Amino acid sequence: MLPRRRRACLALAVAGGLLATAPSALADSGPTDPRTRQQQVQQQLTQAGQAVDDDNAQVAADQAVLAAIQTKLPAAQARLGVAQVASAAAADADARAAADLAAAQQAERDSQAQVDAAQAQVDLRANAMQAVSRSLYMVGPYADLAAVFQADGPEQLVERTGTLQASSHNTADLLGQMRAAKAALDARTAELAQQRQATQTSRDAAAAALATQQSSLAEAQAAKAEVDGLVAQQQQTLAASQEHLAQAQAQYASLQAESGKIQAQLAALAAAAAAASPGPSAPAPAPSKAGLIRPAQGPLTSPFGMRYDPVMKTTQLHAGQDIGASMGSPIWAAKAGTVVLVESEASSGGYGNYTCIAHGGGFDTCYAHQSEVRVHVGQEVAQGQVIGLVGSTGFSTGPHLHFEVRINGTPVDPAPYL
Repeated sequence: MLPRRRRACLALAVAGGLLATAPSALADSGPTDPRTRQQQVQQQLTQAGQAVDDDNAQVAADQAVLAAIQTKLPAAQARLGVAQVASAAAADADARAAADLAAAQQAERDSQAQVDAAQAQVDLRANAMQAVSRSLYMVGPYADLAAVFQADGPEQLVERTGTLQASSHNTADLLGQMRAAKAALDARTAELAQQRQATQTSRDAAAAALATQQSSLAEAQAAKAEVDGLVAQQQQTLAASQEHLAQAQAQYASLQAESGKIQAQLAALAAAAAAASPGPSAPAPAPSKAGLIRPAQGPLTSPFGMRYDPVMKTTQLHAGQDIGASMGSPIWAAKAGTVVLVESEASSGGYGNYTCIAHGGGFDTCYAHQSEVRVHVGQEVAQGQVIGLVGSTGFSTGPHLHFEVRINGTPVDPAPYL
């Protein structure tokens, strides 16, 4: 790719450097002979045409690269979408786990209050037991029995015996209550520990899942950003190539305009010479077996048929044959007939100065790229009569005659008729 770009730049630089001198610099300091100047411009046109070809190829290559990069966009976008959905789901799970943890922490605080209450009950029972134990220690193990035996009568005996029994029952109750409170405390403490562990495990798992999904999301975002960056970079490259191509095409168009000016000058010179010495520079050739004469002197440079057009840069039908005649040389009517069409360079659509002669029966001949037309519509012309001078007007890369044979308006190969 780069060698092609370098060649295009070099060709454009050469053509541009020469173009910078045309028309002003070439007219001021270049050769005064129009034919020499035309040769130089034609050389520049060749170089500029190569630059256009190279730039066209570069634009096509850059467009292909851009298209290849853009095919990666859907996959990157899909990957990013999946990562975004997964990350959102992980964030929701983490939020739920955080809410569960907050609820567990509240439950832990509630459980702690219950544990504290249970501990208070244990402490209360323990204090009561300690009081009973101190009382028994102070009066001795037989104090209750002594109180019974020392009763003054039956009624006092019954009363003191009941008191002794009640004290025994209270002691047993205190022991049972203390044991129950201690068991509740232990159970609640164990339940709280299990609840705290389960909640923390769930929270840790949700946080780990969220971290993993956020990492995947970051990777997907980076991949998408990379593809976007490549697309933007290639779009800039393509824009630069298209701008370069536009410059090359402008250079080519300017050179064509300069060539047209020189051709007009050459045509004027040829007309002046013809006026000073009228008549063709050489006799018209003899007719062929088909009855037509060759309309100009020179070699066949491009036959009838499909070809690559060096000006339009495309393959299309070449509807006639090109005869490599010199600038200003005579163009002869291939056969006697009536002039039915004369068009200028401005109206012929690429044919330059263009003439067609009708010979009867739907058989016509046409002559393009003339530097000067010497007939008018409706004029009767004889075979071999000079109808114009060879030039390079219209879409042309150098002086020549484009000659066509048309039957009922359709171009056919002139070779069998010549």
